[in-house]
Amino acid sequence: MRTKGACWALLGPDVLMRETAYDAEAAAEAVRRSDVPYAEEFASHYLRPPVQGP
Repeated sequence: MRTKGACWALLGPDVLMRETAYDAEAAAEAVRRSDVPYAEEFASHYLRPPVQGP
C-alpha cells in the first residue's frame, strides 16, 4: 500500500511511526515553481511516494 502522507517518527520512551496527510498535488506544484535543484524529480516523489508507510 502506498503512503497517503508524510511519514515520520515520534521519539520518546517508545518509537511511534506516524503518517500525516497533505495535499500532494499542491506540494508538487509548489516544488515545480521553486528553484530547488532537481525540482521535477522531487515533485514526482510527492505524487508517487514510497510503496510502504508506517
